[in-house]
Amino acid sequence: PVISAIQVQVTDSEAVISWETDLETTGQVAYGLTTDYEIGTEEDSSLGTSHSVTLSGLSPETVYQYRITATTDEGGTAQSENLEFTTDKKWFRRGDPNGDNKIDIGDVVTLINYFFAGGPSPSCMDSGDTNDDGSLDVADAVRIISYLFRNAPPFPAPFPDCGPDPTPDNLTCEAYLPCD
Repeated sequence: PVISAIQVQVTDSEAVISWETDLETTGQVAYGLTTDYEIGTEEDSSLGTSHSVTLSGLSPETVYQYRITATTDEGGTAQSENLEFTTDKKWFRRGDPNGDNKIDIGDVVTLINYFFAGGPSPSCMDSGDTNDDGSLDVADAVRIISYLFRNAPPFPAPFPDCGPDPTPDNLTCEAYLPCD
């Protein structure tokens, strides 16, 4: 068989890989962080010429290696070369570090609790970086207060809608449920 028309659609946590074959085949995708494809395989066990598998549980902003194998009923096989894709950045909304999908005083409390009372860190640190300076500090809590009570301008993107952080920094966003 011949494998062709390979396409990948990615989000921050999954990839849908589709391909065509010139003969009826089943297919599988082996994938991982290296060309050892150590994470595993996903199969399209339907005999046909159009194939698709979904790889779930992926990490944001991560490069994955993958290889497609197609197998005919008679046992003939073909493999693609090693290919790669990169998952998207995690989507979030700036100014909502408590992740309740509202910008309110609870977000200020979440940050102050984290800074001064040993409270848990926001699951999406980026959402608390309200001035988009690449760090999480008291200025971010003050910025929320200014937005709520002093008519300060809106936060930098992504705001008011969900989106990826357009600014490279070292803050993480492990989870932000309102955008999932």
